[in-house]
Order: sequence, then C-alpha cells, then structure tokens
Amino acid sequence: NLLFHQLPLKGNSSCSQSKERVMFWRLQKVGSSTVLSILISYGYRYNILPKRKPMKMNRVCEKFRECTDKTILSLVKSKKPHSRKLRESPNNNIQQKLIREGMFSNLPFGIILSHEICNFAAPLIEHSLDCVFNISKQEISNAIKSNCTDSDIKSNYAVPGKRVKELFLVREPLSRAISVYYFWGELFKMRQFAKRNGRNTLSLDYLDFIDNYLPSQDNLYNSSSVSQRQLTFLLGKSGPSTVVDGHMFKYHGDESTSPPKDLAISFASSPPLRAGMPGPSYSWSAFADSVKEAVAVLESNRMMTLVIERLDESLVAAAHFLGWSLADMVITVPRKSLSSHPKHSQWPPEAVSLLRARLIKTGEYQVYEAAVKKLDERLEVLERQGVAVKREVEMLQMLRNRSTEICGVESYLKVYRLMLQNQGYPTHPANNKLRDVSEELANNGHLFSYNKEILGSFDICGSCEAHALLWNDHKEYAYHKMQGFSLKELLTRYPNITQNDVNFKKCPSKSHFMMI
Repeated sequence: NLLFHQLPLKGNSSCSQSKERVMFWRLQKVGSSTVLSILISYGYRYNILPKRKPMKMNRVCEKFRECTDKTILSLVKSKKPHSRKLRESPNNNIQQKLIREGMFSNLPFGIILSHEICNFAAPLIEHSLDCVFNISKQEISNAIKSNCTDSDIKSNYAVPGKRVKELFLVREPLSRAISVYYFWGELFKMRQFAKRNGRNTLSLDYLDFIDNYLPSQDNLYNSSSVSQRQLTFLLGKSGPSTVVDGHMFKYHGDESTSPPKDLAISFASSPPLRAGMPGPSYSWSAFADSVKEAVAVLESNRMMTLVIERLDESLVAAAHFLGWSLADMVITVPRKSLSSHPKHSQWPPEAVSLLRARLIKTGEYQVYEAAVKKLDERLEVLERQGVAVKREVEMLQMLRNRSTEICGVESYLKVYRLMLQNQGYPTHPANNKLRDVSEELANNGHLFSYNKEILGSFDICGSCEAHALLWNDHKEYAYHKMQGFSLKELLTRYPNITQNDVNFKKCPSKSHFMMI
C-alpha cells in the first residue's frame, strides 16, 4: 500500500509536477551509487517512485525499442533501432509484458536509475523518452495550456525529448578502468568461492545474479551450502589471494595490492568494456551507438553531465538543472567507498601507458573530456546569470558537513530508522553484499527497500537536516560556523513546520523525536 500512497509533489501546478521525471544514464564504476542515493532520497521525500529494477537486464532499453517502433521509425528510415545485447521480447502482448515486469514495475514512476546501456541511435532515444515514462499526449497538452509562470517547463513540454531531465555521470577513464579490474575481479573471486561450496547456480551471469536473483531465491540452495549471510560479505573477503580466471580477464586475487606486471599488461591490452550490458560498458554506448554521436549529445544542452572528480561543482550545477534545492543534493554516507584498492599510479608503468592508449583509442577520453567541457560551460552560464557558484559549492559542503555530524550519531539516526520502519518499509534484502555502506550501518537496520532500490535512513536524514539548516533565519552565521538548528531543535521552536513546508512532509515530526 505504501507505493500507492501519494502525497502532493513539490509545488502545486501541473507544470511543477511535470518536472519530476529523471533519466539517470548510469554506467558502472563511475561513482553512480552515490548519485543514486540522492535520487532515491529525493524520490522518497517527494513521492516520486523510481522504476522498479526488473529481473531482466536492459528492460528499459527494450522499452525504448518498443516505443520507437510505435512512434518514430518513420522519422529515421535509414537506421532501424537494434542492439545485439538485448533479448527479444516474447511478443507484444500487454498481459505478457505485465507478467514479465511484475505488478509494481507498472506503477507510475518518475525516475529511472538502473544500469541501462541501450546502444541505440541517439535521436531515437531522445524522441522515445516521453513514451518510456508513459507521458501521455493529454498531459503534454495540459502542461502547455496551463497558466504556469515557469517558461522553461512550457518550452520543455513543447519540444519532444525534453520532458525528461537526463543525467550522465563520468569518471576519469583510467581510474574507472582500474576500479573495474578490482570490482569485477572480486566478483570473479566470489563466484569461484561459491562454486567450491556447491553454488553452481552462480554460473549464470553473476552480476545480474548478485544484484537481482540471490535475495529472492534462497530455496535453490541446500542446507549444506554456505549460508546466504556468509555469501553476503564475500566481496573483498572471499578466501585466499590466488589468481582467478574470470570470463573477461585474469585477476590476481587481492584488492589491496597491484597485480604483477604480466597480469596488469594482459588486462591493459584488452580492457573489458563492451557496447552494452551485462558488464562494464563503453561510456558512449549508454545513449548512443558511436563515440561521435555521444559527444554530439554531450555538447548539446540535452543532458546534465556530472564529473565524479568534481562532484560538488557538478551537484551545484545539477541542482539548478533539476530545479532542486542544495539541501536535496546532500550526501552523508557515500556509497561503495570502502574499497581502498591501489590507484593507477601504483600499477606497473608499462601497463598504465598501454591501458591509457587503449582507452584513448576506444573513445573513452573523448567522451570524458566532452562531459568535463560541458560542465565548465554550464558553470560559466550560471555565473553569468548571477549565481555565485563558488559560494554555493561552499554552502553545499557546509550543509553536508553539518548534516553528517548530526546524522552520524546513532541515537539520532535511530529516529529516521524507526520512522521508516513504522511506515512499513521493509529491510532491503541485499544485505549490503556489494559493500554499499559500512557493516555497522547495515547491521543496525538502516537499509530499506523503496520499490526494490536501497533507501538509507541516513540519506533521508542528510537532506531533512540540510533543509532544517537552510530554514534557519540566521543563514550566514549557520554556514560560516558550521552550526545551525538540527531538525529536532527546529521542531522545538516551530512544531508545525513539517505540516506547512513540503520539504519536511516526509521528515520526522516532533512526535517521532519524542519516541526515544
């Protein structure tokens, strides 16, 4: 019933509601889980459902193809959408599609954030976005005709493909490739360990298995197998450090050390990137079918490019792009940041040079540099429009620091955990198997399921507390001194704030704090 309970979205007009659709083009190993936590927190707090992660990979990409077949094939006669990486749908029967997707995946959603690597022609994706989000012609007509003062929303609704805000996150290619080596290497190691303990079902594509299959299929395993709880913490802890022969490359078996020269050069000679899923993919293949086409998209104003090495600047620009508050961009617990594997500066120099050359040849640096350049352009435009970017970056950092300080106290964070529990949200079944957060947070019950996505009580705490800090009348003093009212203190002075301000609708009320 939780998923059907919808409070008003931010704002009151149809135009305001129409803004709340976000497509996150999510690559692997770029820091996407941290941005993911922002989107999921925002979705929870403003009742915007993320599209449920399907059991089947690339389901959203298949939806792009289905929408394209129906709507715009006539516009692009020279190139029919295709992808060797997608499985064909059994048929176009609506009942079959509902069965395949599951009942909840067909609910109205506003955010897509699964790993979707479509490898289609960019114009086809752009023109099919509305269809994928099930935006009806009537809704478009109502938005255009409405008496909204936001000219940007009117113009968005008048142009195909701009009714959805697109985000794309990149990471310096060499750093990303090294991260791929260790992350996938540890998955190879997990698979090998599982096979030795009787879990031959892991011979399926095991990233898909680990992400989607394991939590709901305990009945496949007999009692003599390693328990699910043990398997949960195998990433980075799976047995002795021996060479593992994965299906993409050989891994030396230890995430705390650099590989020997021969294995490093072998990996660098053929980086395991592909134009699709499953697995680590070429950056350009998410929303285009060539490097040139992807760069053209990034050079346009179509999507917001975030750069993980410049995350704070990226989040400030993204806040303006999305029309969100800086408080909505606060992160208190970065995801998947626990691995301290060696950087490329610690790898054999010959392997690093070879790997860089391969990444240049395949267009990874071309895409990365285009994204960085576009971020610079957006920041320059904001400055010309009177936005003090440096000041907002500092503000975001101080909001994050103070919110992290408040939410870092377990007795305080417990209020948010109990609030989510009392609302009926179940604990997420993933059991922190990919080390999203510390074991302490996971073991204390702070990971919940929001339409199958991981929702952390600390994510809600971060943004709610940041909004409380922004609400403080003495902002300048609060920012510079890294002080300001916590939400609990604010409710002591203004007990009705959660009833009158949409930013606090899904935050704890005074009664929640009185429970402990």
